[in-house]
Amino acid sequence: MVPTTSAIAGKNFPLWYVIFLGVVVFGASALFGLFYGLFMGFLLTVRGFGADMAHLVKDGVNRVKNSIEARAGAGLSGAADAAEIITHVFSDLGRNIRQYAAHTAAGFLTFAIISGALFIAKNIIMRGIKKIKNKADFFTMLSARASLILAIVLNLKLFAKIALCFGALLGIAAAMAQIIIVYLVR
Repeated sequence: MVPTTSAIAGKNFPLWYVIFLGVVVFGASALFGLFYGLFMGFLLTVRGFGADMAHLVKDGVNRVKNSIEARAGAGLSGAADAAEIITHVFSDLGRNIRQYAAHTAAGFLTFAIISGALFIAKNIIMRGIKKIKNKADFFTMLSARASLILAIVLNLKLFAKIALCFGALLGIAAAMAQIIIVYLVR
């Protein structure tokens, strides 16, 4: 039989040192468990959001895209016209959101989230506006930007599942490390 070693057993350390070592080891494990649980809960929430909101976000992006395309169909001569059309569409959307937002804390939070998403979407669309020379370039850029936004949101569920798998592996490794530490510190 192979002799086992221990960090504490048979070493005649003072009681305060043994208690301090126990608090450090188990306190670190508890702190890791807290943050690990919060992180995994966040990932589960993101996965649920990705699953439940994918259709709603896809519909919203398509409505914005169709609204921009309808206004651009009337006449578009260059980048300045495209920028003006996009600015008008997003200002109309912002006005509608302010008009119909509930005057409660939940309504304010929803308004803030939707306004932030519209701001980001507008900036993503406006980023490539200087390269536009005609309608074909505009519609190509608009489709590419809308596809980018949809890909980010629709793949949120996939990325969350992958992160959950890695998180589960991390949790298994942490549990094994705790078992080994308890075995060594006994």
